Amino acid sequence: MSRSVRGIKKSKATRTGRPKTTGSGQPIVVRMHDRQIVALDAWIAAQGEDVSRPEAIRRLIDSALESAQEGVKQRRRLRPPR
Repeated sequence: MSRSVRGIKKSKATRTGRPKTTGSGQPIVVRMHDRQIVALDAWIAAQGEDVSRPEAIRRLIDSALESAQEGVKQRRRLRPPR
């Protein structure tokens, strides 16, 4: 006797569409001028590894924010006491 289709367990279906790559976060659309894109691509080429533009922008922002935070800490140390 043949088995019923209802009795067959379904295998886990693969999801269609774009996979999540960066986890939770908010997408931000940024318009850039040609000179900025050229500079960004040059920075990417200098990294010696394959980095996407979005990842390069994230790394540059992290670096700039870290430098700014260090500058704030240094100015606080140099400030004369009240």
